[in-house]
Amino acid sequence: MTYTENSQNIDRLSHFIKKYTELISLIIDRFSEIDRTKDLLGFCNFIFLNRFYYNSLGIRSLLPSLKKDLYYKIPIGIILRTCISDALTYFYFFYLAKTNSDPNKFLEELKGFLAENLHYLKKHLENEKKEGKLSDEQYRYLKSSFIQGYKEYFLPNSTELIPKKHLDFKTITNLLKSNPEFAWTAPAYEYYNYLSKYEHFGALTFDIQEFHKNKPLYDVKGYIICVGLVYEAVISIV
Repeated sequence: MTYTENSQNIDRLSHFIKKYTELISLIIDRFSEIDRTKDLLGFCNFIFLNRFYYNSLGIRSLLPSLKKDLYYKIPIGIILRTCISDALTYFYFFYLAKTNSDPNKFLEELKGFLAENLHYLKKHLENEKKEGKLSDEQYRYLKSSFIQGYKEYFLPNSTELIPKKHLDFKTITNLLKSNPEFAWTAPAYEYYNYLSKYEHFGALTFDIQEFHKNKPLYDVKGYIICVGLVYEAVISIV
């Protein structure tokens, strides 16, 4: 593949991202003032769109450097993997909405999924106090602020968080594949898993980097497919 051909494909990808980020920028304002305690799914829409908008701009800003040095595929791949993980999460939200006829049941499952990182924060605060990094007064203040800030994730009249619902992306993908309406999202996990070789250092890291340095079209096509999958999630919001 010639340098000119590679450059043209990267330019096409840049144009593709530019057009869709322009679309997203028109949508984000619709969700920016949403109160998460009153419209949790709407608030998730905003978070997803906002993250994807700026991650997309980040990828596009790196494309001119990719034309000069193909190792820039590493940060691009890492950012894109984050975009795909967000998209899979978002597809899962829609799966919950479609498979739960009871709105309260849907909200309960969604909150359980979102509560997972709150459990980690709660445990972190407890460990900080146990290790003497927080005084009793500091711990009480932070715990009170934590509960007040995320009170909808705590059991009624309790200082205990609602049970968390942990699902890895393979499990999420299998759930999506089991529903004909979401089966088309399956390739998203394949690319998410592949891009992990960019993110996580291991025995394959160097060989994969060198292979793709000599096969830039493979990466560019993969990027376009990945970005296209993520934009399907965006379109589902509009």
